[in-house]
Amino acid sequence: MDTSKIKTLQQVNAAIQSVNQARLVPNITTEEEELLEDVSLTLHELQDNLILKSEQELVDAISLSADKLSVLTEQIKTASDKLDSVSNTLQKLSTILGALVTIISTAISSGLI
Repeated sequence: MDTSKIKTLQQVNAAIQSVNQARLVPNITTEEEELLEDVSLTLHELQDNLILKSEQELVDAISLSADKLSVLTEQIKTASDKLDSVSNTLQKLSTILGALVTIISTAISSGLI
């Protein structure tokens, strides 16, 4: 596994930890809990894809996950100030995912992969 994938996995793990911590916030609403569950499922799917998929399959999978996370991030921002740390972590992860897609796409188009 290359360095870019490992660093991305580290950020995914950090996001998962952020979501898990947010679930412990007192007086969390049902809506917030549902959003956090959706984010958690998307992050775990992304984690699996980063580990299991080939680079060519990974570009589509990452793009799909990044789109889902973007929508969920906006929903979290709208829903609650209590979850700011989660939305900030997800925004950082989205930037990293975009960079990884660029790296993999460039390597594929250059014939390196």
